[in-house]
Amino acid sequence: MKKNDDHLQLPVTSKQILSFFISAIPVIAVGGYLYAEFENRLDKIEQDRLEDRAQIEELVQKHERESEQRFEAMEEQVKWYQKELGFNLNPFSRKKKK
Repeated sequence: MKKNDDHLQLPVTSKQILSFFISAIPVIAVGGYLYAEFENRLDKIEQDRLEDRAQIEELVQKHERESEQRFEAMEEQVKWYQKELGFNLNPFSRKKKK
């Protein structure tokens, strides 16, 4: 009767295992470098996005201020014309004409 031998035997030597690990070191190093570079790029993109957002908010506020100033200047002009001409320039005004 033959004894059942379930042990798997691989023809791998310790020299081959050591060679494999030595060969894997550069791959791991390059992978780590690429990951760090990727993280740096993500950080830079995030920083640029925050700076751009701040600049956009600043430009929107500037535009709103300029718009308000133009509106106030137009209101002053309308008031001046109304004062000088003696009637309301607004055609939709509901004042009764005498």
